[in-house]
Amino acid sequence: MKIIVCADDRLGMMFHKRRLSRDRIVVNRIIELSVETVLWMDPYSKSLFSDMACDNFRTDSAFLEKAGDGEYCFVENRSLRKYESEMESLIVCYWNRRYPADFYLDIPLTEWKEIARNEYPGYSHEKITEITYINTRGD
Repeated sequence: MKIIVCADDRLGMMFHKRRLSRDRIVVNRIIELSVETVLWMDPYSKSLFSDMACDNFRTDSAFLEKAGDGEYCFVENRSLRKYESEMESLIVCYWNRRYPADFYLDIPLTEWKEIARNEYPGYSHEKITEITYINTRGD
């Protein structure tokens, strides 16, 4: 599976069980990335995509267990550490800001290799930095 997350500069993802931020350009980018396959997400995340008409969305509380090879998972509110060995890639959309956070991405990026970087203006953020990583553990 291919994981997509949004994070602040300290890898914060949530604060008091709420997403740190949202940006409709990022949502459109997630749709663009996953258009050829399935996009899995937790029911909590569904509201971000509620205005989008796409047949490839799947929501399920067990979405990380159900996602298959090559399928995307948009993750906001889940620990990823136990799924790390199943992850083909990790795409982090950085907000390029620091927000208060109490839930963080728990994947040690030091064990992952950056293979692509894309910067673009967001709708509510001056700059979004999208970095794609692959796992280097075991190489």
